[in-house]
Order: sequence, then C-alpha cells, then structure tokens
Amino acid sequence: FRVDKRKHTDLSKFITTMRQQYQKLKDGQSSQLTEEQVQEMERIGFYWDEFEEEWVQRYEELTEFRAREGHCRIPITYDESPGLVAWMTAQRHYYEQMKEDENSRLTEEKVQM
Repeated sequence: FRVDKRKHTDLSKFITTMRQQYQKLKDGQSSQLTEEQVQEMERIGFYWDEFEEEWVQRYEELTEFRAREGHCRIPITYDESPGLVAWMTAQRHYYEQMKEDENSRLTEEKVQM
C-alpha cells in the first residue's frame, strides 16, 4: 500500500494512523484499532510494517527480472524499476551486517528465499 502522499493526503494519513494504532495494540497500550479491524486490513493484504511491504514488493520485482533475464544483475539504469538497484544494495549491506552478528533488517528466512 504505497501511496503518493502528495496526491492522496487523506489516505496517507489514514495509513499512518492505522500503523501507529497497530503498534500501540501490539505494545499492549490503549488503541482505537480493534482486532477485527486488524483482521480486515490483513485480509486485503495490508502490511503493518513499511519495511516488510517494500521488501516483498522489491523481492517480487527481482524474481520477475530473474525469470525474464536468467540472472540478478540489475543494470544501474533499470527504468522498469528505478529503486530496485538501491534495494539490492541495501540487502547486500543488511546481509553483511547479519554475517557480522550486527543488528540487521534482513532475516535468515529472507536470505533462504
């Protein structure tokens, strides 16, 4: 649910509020969000974590590229998905952090995909 904040300010605010309320709910704090609302949002494929949402989107783009091209060497000027190269660079950085036992956003589960 990536939203252009300039074009859809109300929807963007709604998503931000939902994510904040969800975090409160997870932390055991008072939240305006109910479990039923959480289930409804998840039913339509809503990601509570923006990092996870982007990761899944970019991973899908990479798998499509690999299926089409037979490799994962994304050209620096890849117009079809300009952010894919930056995402790949970040994943390599997170992988190095993980190997060094540092705090990393990358999980072993994702590496095994």
